[in-house]
Amino acid sequence: MSNKHIDADAVWQETAASEKALVAAAASAEQIEMNQLLGRLQATQAIAAMLDGLSLAQIAQIKEGKRYKQLAGQKMVIDGAEIRLDTWEGFCAALGSSRRAIEEKLDNLRLLGTEALEKATALGMTTQELRKLRRLDASDQQIVIGEIEVAAGDKEAIIDLITDMAAKHSKEREELQAKLEDQRGEAVASERDRKSVV
Repeated sequence: MSNKHIDADAVWQETAASEKALVAAAASAEQIEMNQLLGRLQATQAIAAMLDGLSLAQIAQIKEGKRYKQLAGQKMVIDGAEIRLDTWEGFCAALGSSRRAIEEKLDNLRLLGTEALEKATALGMTTQELRKLRRLDASDQQIVIGEIEVAAGDKEAIIDLITDMAAKHSKEREELQAKLEDQRGEAVASERDRKSVV
C-alpha cells in the first residue's frame, strides 16, 4: 500500500513539474511574441522619425526658396475656411499644421541636424523639451546633442541634463542681474555723493 502511495506522489510531482514546464513554455512564447512586437514598433517609430526628418528637410528647402509661392492662385478648404496655398501660412495649413508648429520643427532641425532630430524623435522628446534645449547656450547645446546622438534609449537622462543646464543658466542670470543691480545702486549713490559735494 505504501508503494501505491509513493507512486501516486511521484505521479503528482511529475504532473506538477509538467504543468510548470508548460506554463514556462507558454510564458516564453508570450515573451517572444512581445519582444517581436516591441521590435516591430521600435522599427516603425524609427522609420517614422526618419521620414519626418526627410519631410522637414524638404519643407526647409521650400521655405528658404519661397517655393510655396509657385502655388499662386491655388486654394484649399481647411476646416471650412478657404486657404491660399501661395503663402507660408497657407502652405503650412495644407500640410496639416500651423506655421508656428512647423517653424518650431524647422528650428529643431537647424539645431540638431537630421540624424540627431530623428534620434530625439525616436526617444520621444517633446516639443517643450526641444524648446528648452534651444534656449541653452551653444556649448551646452552641443553637449546635449552629443548625448542624443549616442543615446541608448535613455530619454530621461537627456531631459535631466537639459533641465540641469537650464537651471544652472537661470542661476547664473540671476547672479548677473543681482550684480548689475548692485552696480546701479553704487552708481546712483556715487552720483548722489558727487552732487552733494559740489
